[in-house]
Amino acid sequence: LTTGHPMVTSVHAYNPEISANRVHQLIGAAENNSEHPLGRAIGEFCKTLTPSLPDSQSYTTMPGRGVKCTVDGHDVVIGSPILFKELSIEVSRDARAVIDTVSDAGHTAVLAAVGGRLAMVYELADSLKPDALRTVKTLQRIGLEVIMLTGDNSRTARTIARQLGVDRVYAEVLPSHKVEKVRELQREGAIVAMVGDGINDSPALAQADVGIALGTGTDVAIAAASLVLIKDKLADVV
Repeated sequence: LTTGHPMVTSVHAYNPEISANRVHQLIGAAENNSEHPLGRAIGEFCKTLTPSLPDSQSYTTMPGRGVKCTVDGHDVVIGSPILFKELSIEVSRDARAVIDTVSDAGHTAVLAAVGGRLAMVYELADSLKPDALRTVKTLQRIGLEVIMLTGDNSRTARTIARQLGVDRVYAEVLPSHKVEKVRELQREGAIVAMVGDGINDSPALAQADVGIALGTGTDVAIAAASLVLIKDKLADVV
């Protein structure tokens, strides 16, 4: 539904003991080779501020939640508020207020910690595809139910869903749970067509009765789908 090309629109620093440039350097190093759109956008943003990036070690990806690694001897964690809660990294009241404001705008908040302490919140914005609203309305008009299944937090997801007129939304869904949501709908008797383009979508695309991948998506998603749209046009789904 979105273009898949998010951009960093604002940053909020929370650790006065480490300079913002140093945080960007460490975070940029961690996201330097990221394959995730959010990670890639943050990496590119940080690189414009601190072109010289050190190497990262012990890199671990937690699908749908974030990453952690070591950079210059610092433990670095980048990800969602859910990941920070799992790792017991404290998020201040001020930071939570920023996260809520970002989410209510339909944007995404990505948290970054250095040495086990919240250091930065990155706000990222993506745009709806030009034909997203028209495609959703067309599908609804011919009698199909449109369901939004996303890893975004619930406030962000609800904001985007309202813009599109989608009533049924499953948010904060981990990649491994997307396929279970498809199975759940199938058990309810639904014939499910799944549209996706990311690595995290591939199991659900394979499980769906009809898996539809956008041609500009990842190779894994394309391989898992039963249909591939050559162009990056949602309207071709109809």
